[in-house]
This record gives sequence, structure tokens and C-alpha cells, in this order.
Amino acid sequence: MKTNMLARSFLLPLIAIAVFCQPGFAKKRERVPISPKILQAKSVFLDCDCRKEMAGSVRSALPEVLDWGRYQLARDRNHADLIFLFSMNPYLGDYFTRDGPDRRPAIVDYTILTVIDGHTGEALWSSWKRWGYMLVSRASRALVRDLRVAVEGKLHLDSESPSR
Repeated sequence: MKTNMLARSFLLPLIAIAVFCQPGFAKKRERVPISPKILQAKSVFLDCDCRKEMAGSVRSALPEVLDWGRYQLARDRNHADLIFLFSMNPYLGDYFTRDGPDRRPAIVDYTILTVIDGHTGEALWSSWKRWGYMLVSRASRALVRDLRVAVEGKLHLDSESPSR
């Protein structure tokens, strides 16, 4: 009985330390800054640099973009202020210069959304979900929602700041 109580009194603090010291648990999630270009943009083109497992990304994200109503859909990338690029690999800044789709090896474990300046190819914002290939559609929708929350939060914060 004493051994059992000693074990509990010793193990409980160790478990608490292990839980609270995990990376990201104690830290607040860092806010990704929102580029003024995202706030000023009027149009967006949705694209997927994907293999067949991720082909539904754009189709799944489209209702979220339409529901948001912030951007007009562009008919092609040449007429868009922003490009929402869904991919499995991090963006290399080569959207306008590479020849064809991304050929880097990738496992459909991550769904990445990169918001790209439609005129320069500069990455303006990026986030990802590690939800696996079975949840690509849900991850794509969630990433657009994350961007929406970040943009609307930025607009809300800016409207609250005192004018000079």
C-alpha cells in the first residue's frame, strides 16, 4: 500500500511535467503577420500543386472562399491579386518561374495553403494541417477558415487602434 502511494506521488508530478513541457503546450501559438497586400487584394485564384490524392483541395476550399465573400474569383492566375496555392510541399517562391507542377517527392501527410502575391510570386502567408490524405478536403477548408480568422482579426485590431 505504501509502495503504491509512493509510486503515485512520484509519478503524478512526472506526468504533469511531461504534459506541460511538451513543445507548443505552454507557449501561445504565434500569430502569423498579415501582409497589407492580403488586406488590399480584390481577387483570388485557387490553385493546387497536387497529386491525385490532393486534387479535391480547390473544390473543397471554394465554398469557404465564396462564403467569406471578401475576394472575387479570378478566371485565371494572370488576373488575380492573390493566389491560394494548396500543396504538399513548402512553397519555394517559384510559382511563376517553374516549368510545370512541383516534382519534389512528397507524402500526402500535410496540406499546405500558401497565399501568393499574384503579381510578384511572393509568399504572403502560409499555414498547414498535418491531417493525412484522408482529410485533405477538411484541411483545405480549415486552412481557408484560418486565413479568414487571421485577416478579420487583423482588421478588427486595426479598427480598435487609436488614430493619430
